[in-house]
Amino acid sequence: MNMSYKTSVAIIGSGISGLTLANFLKDNNSLSISIFEKKNLVFEERNGIQISNNARRILNLVNFNKISKNKYCNINQLNILDYKNEKKISHLDMNYFNKINEEYVCLDRGVLI
Repeated sequence: MNMSYKTSVAIIGSGISGLTLANFLKDNNSLSISIFEKKNLVFEERNGIQISNNARRILNLVNFNKISKNKYCNINQLNILDYKNEKKISHLDMNYFNKINEEYVCLDRGVLI
């Protein structure tokens, strides 16, 4: 009797790491992949996640760079505020860290999923 079995893979969390892993494994026909997320995911606008330029480097390996640029926004600066009085403490120019196709961006989580 010839039965083919699939190895079950559970990925905990649908963040950058979990989704990237699932994308790398999806074409392996010997695996059955399930992604578990503790929160119900809402696919509305403004459900954004920030993606660092280092994460972009990894995500570009799974075709992140093919997502239309109008789906995300580039983050060029961050203002750091005191949490008590909300006064500006510092300013961080994100362009210092950015490279072409590896910019620090914000993206609707539903697009990434």
